[in-house]
Amino acid sequence: MSFKLKHHKYLGSTRVRGITQFSLEDDTKIPVLSLCFPMHMQRLKRRSFTRVNVPEGRIVRVSFWPGGKDCEPAGPSSNTPIWSGSVEDISAGGFQANIRADRAPALKVGQTVGVRIVFGVGDESIYTDAQFRHCSPSDGTERFTAGFQFVGLVHTEEGRTALQIIARKMNEFVRFARNTHRCFALASRSRAVCD
Repeated sequence: MSFKLKHHKYLGSTRVRGITQFSLEDDTKIPVLSLCFPMHMQRLKRRSFTRVNVPEGRIVRVSFWPGGKDCEPAGPSSNTPIWSGSVEDISAGGFQANIRADRAPALKVGQTVGVRIVFGVGDESIYTDAQFRHCSPSDGTERFTAGFQFVGLVHTEEGRTALQIIARKMNEFVRFARNTHRCFALASRSRAVCD
């Protein structure tokens, strides 16, 4: 038996008890498979791509709006809302953004949005379509975490360029994290020698 829940897939073995009847809200009865409760379940990550966290102290900005990149509002007088936040993590498949709770997007799961991600002042940026996947409160803060999945990047030249930029930035973030960890380890060792 397997099923998906949020970002994980669950696998387990169980026995079939039989076929029973289940009543829907309108009292329609349908046949359902009745299973014994599994004694053990295995949880797997469903992500197809490795995600890399944006390093602490580094700000990667994102703006998004309903309808796809071609529906970007021309200015603040537009009736189309633009939401913004900071990117927490990114992969070739999508990204997760942190946004203020009072600016949580009024989007439906699966809805297409236009996305502009800016990696820093004067730095590279990407401009593409994405699908809204989820929005939930961040633990202990007045912020929300919103997840997005990129759409069709491999199918256009512009999308492939965006993938190259994402790959470069992911490598940069990984190198930064390694160097920071290495410097911290060296600083800890030298402090121990000095003490």
